[in-house]
Parts: sequence; C-alpha cells; structure tokens
Amino acid sequence: MSLPVDSTTMPGWTVVGDRKVADQDVAWAPNSNAFVSNGTTDKQFFLDLTSANDKQSSDGAFSGVRQTFATAAGKSYELFFDIMVSNQDKDPDFSGLSR
Repeated sequence: MSLPVDSTTMPGWTVVGDRKVADQDVAWAPNSNAFVSNGTTDKQFFLDLTSANDKQSSDGAFSGVRQTFATAAGKSYELFFDIMVSNQDKDPDFSGLSR
C-alpha cells in the first residue's frame, strides 16, 4: 500500500518527506508481498522507504516515518529497529536489528 507524505494510516506513525515532490511516499506491505518476500523478522508488515515511485527530493532524500512518544528526564529507553537493505536482483545485502 502506498502511503503519501503526512499519511497516518500506520497506527502511531506519520509519513514524512518533501511535500513539493509529487508522488513521494513509502510502501507499507505485508511480508507475503511479491516484491520482497520475507522482508520482516516478525512476519507481518514492512516499510519500503523508497516505495514503488522512487521519488527523491532535491537533496537526494526519500520519504521516511516519524513517531513521537512521551519520555521522562533521567529514565532509560531502548528503541529497536529492524533494518534490511535489498537489491531487487538478489537477496538482501544486510539484515539486522539496530539498538
């Protein structure tokens, strides 16, 4: 599913990007899609930050996502990111968790 800049379709997340670039978006797809099989470690959904449109801003940036949440001074937090880099012609070049 193509999600344009400012979309809030993904619960708790907002798509960010350059509003001046037509068709800049992210793709939110199930793990069972035809383009990147097994794109997630939890076997549910993944994001393609270049989407199907591959539209870059003038500075070369693609779209992204943003999430905000409350924090408290002096508390520790852990954020986890599951990252995969893929080339359509071969299997993923990198897959891993980032903390």
